[in-house]
Amino acid sequence: QGSKPSIRCACVSHAMPGIARRGAYGNDGYSRHAGRMGQAEDYVVQAEGAKEAGNSLLRAGDAAQALTHYRDGLQFVRLCRDIGDDVRLGEELQRRMDFISVTLHLNSAQACLRIRDWAGAIDHADEVIAVDASNIKALYRRGVAQSQSGSGLAAACDDFSRVIELDPTNNEARELLARAHGKLMTFYDLLGAHPGASTSQLRQAYLREAKRWHPDKADKEDKALATKRFKDIAEAHEVLRDPRLRQLYDTYLQHRFRGHVGIEDPDNPNGGSMNVAFQDWAEFRRIFEGALPHTGVRQESDEPDLDPPISACEWLAAGCVLLAVWGISAWRWNRRQWLKCLPLDIYYVHEEYSVPMAFLMSPLFFGSIPWDDSIRWLRAMVDPAVVS
Repeated sequence: QGSKPSIRCACVSHAMPGIARRGAYGNDGYSRHAGRMGQAEDYVVQAEGAKEAGNSLLRAGDAAQALTHYRDGLQFVRLCRDIGDDVRLGEELQRRMDFISVTLHLNSAQACLRIRDWAGAIDHADEVIAVDASNIKALYRRGVAQSQSGSGLAAACDDFSRVIELDPTNNEARELLARAHGKLMTFYDLLGAHPGASTSQLRQAYLREAKRWHPDKADKEDKALATKRFKDIAEAHEVLRDPRLRQLYDTYLQHRFRGHVGIEDPDNPNGGSMNVAFQDWAEFRRIFEGALPHTGVRQESDEPDLDPPISACEWLAAGCVLLAVWGISAWRWNRRQWLKCLPLDIYYVHEEYSVPMAFLMSPLFFGSIPWDDSIRWLRAMVDPAVVS
């Protein structure tokens, strides 16, 4: 009896380095079960005990230690699966093993999020999604982890969208989806301007987008979206029109995917550096705005100017319209004057002369010829024909 515990400890230490003894998380059932089936069931019991121990630590706020217990539990699951490759496990035991495996991976992902181990959280969530592609918790936790990495924002949006599709009442996923979209779309994207655009180009872009997204022009069902977009555009212009805020925002864009920025540590006499973490632009601005010198930029009204300057094409179109109106009006006036001076017999009989003459008297040709002279000239042309 006294030699058996040392044998069990040696077996588990060889199979699972770092775990002192197999009975650490539950009943020591190895002595009560014969054969491989009993050993597999014992491993499941140990995994369940590891999960409970990890949950207690996670609730207490010790995520790192909880993750250690979860990993121990996953190691027990792997040992059980190895037995399942050689021996057919019972249906109930297989169900328990699959359930505890999914639970341990989900809890491990949660613990990784607590300690900001984004890659670990993604790996554990992937294990669950490989088994159950519609697992809401796994999709949500993977989306949270991916949203913290620069290259995973698009994938995070896909995960949050899938969560909302599976659970339309999940407001947290909606909020995180909006935040992920916000990280992907910069102020320059909102205005449709290049990051190297000048101040005047930024203002032109702002006026264009503000006019396009004005809530008064939106349909009733799109008014909420238009209102939010309109406010975002106004904020983008408010930041980018100020050179010091634009400089600060450009710095934020360089570090937004890392989630932190390195600065000199004022408390370190040796000139060391420290990392300052931030979640979004609002927090970054609140932390660092006071560190930039004021440039004395004139503050404009917050009310957007929705009357952009007239473009060259608009000027040309307006000029063509005015010219056409003036030409038609002048031609009609000239025609009235022509009919007053022109004898009716000449007009009715020799219309082939009078109609072209009316066009020649328009402003586009010889509109400055005195009417009496033009009538005498026309009479001299048509009198021989009338007499004959």
